[in-house]
Amino acid sequence: FFFQAEDGIRDFCLSRGLGDVYKRQGQYTQKNANLEESLKQLQVENQKKIEEKERIMTAIFGQKESMQQEKNEKEAAFQSKIDELQAKLAGQITQTEKDVEKQVDLELSLIHI
Repeated sequence: FFFQAEDGIRDFCLSRGLGDVYKRQGQYTQKNANLEESLKQLQVENQKKIEEKERIMTAIFGQKESMQQEKNEKEAAFQSKIDELQAKLAGQITQTEKDVEKQVDLELSLIHI
């Protein structure tokens, strides 16, 4: 006489009890601790990378400001030179106009003689 699974009879299986559950909890606790430690290490590494990027950005920003200041100084010097040359040229033009007036006056006086 044979019993079949449909009759509600299953193979005999010993209960492992709660001891196995508690043993597994220790494994999970250790795995969680390992994961937490790995997470902390990643956070520290991330923070270091963020600080390095901030340091680089600060250096770049400082360099940019320095370059802008240098550019402004060069533009000011260039504008000063332009102003100086314009004043010199204006003086030369004025002198040339005076010389031309003298020459015209001289020629007119020679014509009237």
